[in-house]
Amino acid sequence: MYSFLIYPALLLLILPWILSLRHIAHVVNGVQIFAKQFLFWGLLTFVVGVLIYLSVSFNSHADHFDIGGGLFLLICVVLFIFIGGMNTNSKLKHLRKKQQTNPDLLDN
Repeated sequence: MYSFLIYPALLLLILPWILSLRHIAHVVNGVQIFAKQFLFWGLLTFVVGVLIYLSVSFNSHADHFDIGGGLFLLICVVLFIFIGGMNTNSKLKHLRKKQQTNPDLLDN
């Protein structure tokens, strides 16, 4: 019924990551910083997701993963992906401004 809302929601979820791609070309080692941040936040999201899944499934008296645990897991994963993108975007933006104001960094 509301399946058309999934695409704008996914776009908003990855928008900070897309915005951080703008700064890669203007930052020394921008691709490496982006890749490290992406892997760090991806691994952190995966570990948190697995821990939430295990804690909810072991504490639940039902034999299946209930809707409350699934919703909590989805919310946490979405938050971690969004926060990771915002953090990466701000980090690359800060490094870009720092390099523009400090000409010594541009000599490397």
